[in-house]
Amino acid sequence: MDNKYHVLLNECTGEFEDKKSRFLARMVPVRTEEEATLILEQERKKYYDAKHHCSAFILEAEAGTMPLMRSSDDGEPQGTAGRPMLEVLRGADLRGVVVIVTRYFGGTLLGTGGLIRAYTAAVQDALSRAQIGLMTYGASFSLTTDYNSVGKIQYQLSSRNITPVSSDYGTEVSMTLQVEEERAEEVRKMLIEVTAGQVKLSDNEWSYFTIRD
Repeated sequence: MDNKYHVLLNECTGEFEDKKSRFLARMVPVRTEEEATLILEQERKKYYDAKHHCSAFILEAEAGTMPLMRSSDDGEPQGTAGRPMLEVLRGADLRGVVVIVTRYFGGTLLGTGGLIRAYTAAVQDALSRAQIGLMTYGASFSLTTDYNSVGKIQYQLSSRNITPVSSDYGTEVSMTLQVEEERAEEVRKMLIEVTAGQVKLSDNEWSYFTIRD
């Protein structure tokens, strides 16, 4: 199973110009094909006087399945726009993202190679402004313990670069943790050891979650 990949955390734009042809890129986080289609329609309306609105998207996938990906040349010569745009996203290992590049023709034909370079460059320019998160598969679980053990737990979590998702300090201390799959069992054992067994752990809930890359 592919248990790690990257996701886009912010909307970003880019631009490239060659022989007076302008290529305007917009890159947006999306979760569904419907959302990707909506973004494309927004760009068509915004740049209604442009002839080409080329696109590519890769969606996140359920565990154990392949991500859905699509691309469109939107009237450009086949393979000169959508596919190069998609390859930039794949090269960055990005999912949950759509990118649209709108082209304003400058009056001079760029040729197949020129178009591939231009559409690639526009997407790369947008990507240079992107905030990227790392999506990882792992376990979410909660712990409950007394105040005597809190300092030891915080020290051990900090040494492993684990920050609780949430904490509650009441009669007892409760925390919710998210831990990568390969470290989940080790972290659970550590919590039992440092508290001498004075900790209650919920069952693991397995899912993907985002951490900053």
